[in-house]
Amino acid sequence: MDVAVVHVSAPSYLKLANRPLAATNKIEKEKNSSYAYAAQSQGSLFFPSVFESFGTFGPEAIKFISKLADEGLANNISEIDDQPIKAYIYRSLSFILQAGNANILLYASRLARARAHNLVYR
Repeated sequence: MDVAVVHVSAPSYLKLANRPLAATNKIEKEKNSSYAYAAQSQGSLFFPSVFESFGTFGPEAIKFISKLADEGLANNISEIDDQPIKAYIYRSLSFILQAGNANILLYASRLARARAHNLVYR
C-alpha cells in the first residue's frame, strides 16, 4: 500500500480539477507504474490509496478498504466500536482528512498574522 493525499485546488492540479477524480486517478496511475510490478513480482497485492483533501477517496483506496473489511469478516470481526468495519474506516479517515485540513488552515492563519504583524511594525 502506498498512500497520498492530493489537494485538487493546488495550482499544479488546476488543469485536472474540472474532471471528478482526475488528479486522484493520475496519482494512482503514477504509483501503479512505479510500484505494482515490484509488489506483484513478490506475490503481493498493491493498492495506491489516494485521498483528496476535500474528502473524496480514490477508487483504489475504496478497493483496499473493501479488502480490509473482507479480511475482518473472514476473521469474525464485523464491527469496530459498534460500527460496521467499512463505516468505521470511512468515518475515521474522513475525520483525519478534516483534522489535517484544519491544521493546515490554522498554520496558514498563524503565518499570515505573523507576516501582517511584521509588516505593521517595520
